[in-house]
Amino acid sequence: MKNKCYLFTGIILIFAGIINFSKAQTSLNAQYENIVEKANNYQEYKVINQNQIKSLWKNTTDSLKSNQAKLDKAQSQINTQQLEINQLKKLLSEKNNLLSKALNAKDEILLLSFVPLSKAAYQTTMWGLIIFLLGLATFLIFRTKSFRKEALYRIKLFNDLNDEFKNYKIKANDNEKKLARALQDERNKLDELFRR
Repeated sequence: MKNKCYLFTGIILIFAGIINFSKAQTSLNAQYENIVEKANNYQEYKVINQNQIKSLWKNTTDSLKSNQAKLDKAQSQINTQQLEINQLKKLLSEKNNLLSKALNAKDEILLLSFVPLSKAAYQTTMWGLIIFLLGLATFLIFRTKSFRKEALYRIKLFNDLNDEFKNYKIKANDNEKKLARALQDERNKLDELFRR
């Protein structure tokens, strides 16, 4: 019996909640039309129940307050989101700057520790320098080769001249000895002539 009583009470409470919920869910326009329809006519005027109009006014102000609270909450949320958007834009700008600097640093090489060059310009510069140095080395090798040929030719001439000079010295020395001997012979002959 107690269970039946609790069950009956629960069912009544559920129906009362549904009725109140449906009343609260009715729109302000529907409430206004309901009041006007139920109003009594007195000559040209409608007589409206004061409790109903107060209830309508209370529901209207509650709806306005609720809507204003929702609007304030939405505006606050919009302001908060706008601040977050601005902060994210600023952060994105900073990240983009850092990214571009990092990409530039990655693509940049310092030549002689103070001249910034992109990798392509650096490679072009280095290959140009290598080609220039190879050309200079080739030029110097050929130039040195011609100088070496000239030096070998001059050394050969010097050696030939030196050999000629040595031969001349030997011949001159032999001639001098012959002349000295001939002179001595003539002196000896002259001494013999004077001795006789």
